[in-house]
Amino acid sequence: MPILAVLRNGLNLGAVCAFWQRVVISLEVLWGSVRRRA
Repeated sequence: MPILAVLRNGLNLGAVCAFWQRVVISLEVLWGSVRRRA
C-alpha cells in the first residue's frame, strides 16, 4: 500500500480537517520529490 494512501487513511481516521489533510499530503509529495532529486 502506497505511503500516501496510508497517510490519508490515518488522517481520515484521526478526524483531521480537510484543510490540514491537504497541507500534510502536499508536504509529503514535496518531500518525496526533493528526496528523489538528491
